[in-house]
Amino acid sequence: MAFQSSVNPAQLTRGGQLNAAGDARALYLKLFSGEMFKGFQNNTIARDLVMKRTLKNGKSLQFIYTGRTSAEYHTPGNSILGDGDGRPPVAEKTITCDDLLISSAFVYELDEVLSHYDLRSEISRKIGYALAEKYDRLIFRALAKGARQASPVVKAGTPATMREPGGTQIQVGATADKAFDATSLVSAFYDAAAAMDEKGVSQDGRVGVLNPR
Repeated sequence: MAFQSSVNPAQLTRGGQLNAAGDARALYLKLFSGEMFKGFQNNTIARDLVMKRTLKNGKSLQFIYTGRTSAEYHTPGNSILGDGDGRPPVAEKTITCDDLLISSAFVYELDEVLSHYDLRSEISRKIGYALAEKYDRLIFRALAKGARQASPVVKAGTPATMREPGGTQIQVGATADKAFDATSLVSAFYDAAAAMDEKGVSQDGRVGVLNPR
């Protein structure tokens, strides 16, 4: 059995300490998180295709929706007093923050020393891949859910022009076997573009994401 004595201990120079005090590994390189974020950014699809907001010191974000209003010719002599129906109507949508998205792995330091390959770097990339895949799935799931929901701008007891249209679902082809047919896909994109034009959606930033098959 090895015996260690704390009497008159050796005075060590710890190269990882900051000003010879504190954590003995403070100055060592922190590569793991950088590799993980690189793996995440290189593999996510939807990250740069959607609007992003930073939530700080709160649990939810409020988004304001405004409906449409009308236009008409002015009669000389008449006062301009605004729309009698209170247009445009205003509504809100509240988005609550999800729980922390994580992917983890524990690397025993001795295993890393004995390994003949760069284990930590590979695991960090795989964590980035896992986060990217889950992140994309959550975003596309939210898009599909939004296509099935009504608009929050619904003012009861008013004409249809006061009600904003909700989501739209586009069918690719007349039958399920046409889902990967090139002609049916092109036609579906035109239908989607027409639906967005009819709803007043800006043409800026429109994108389409296809299955690689």
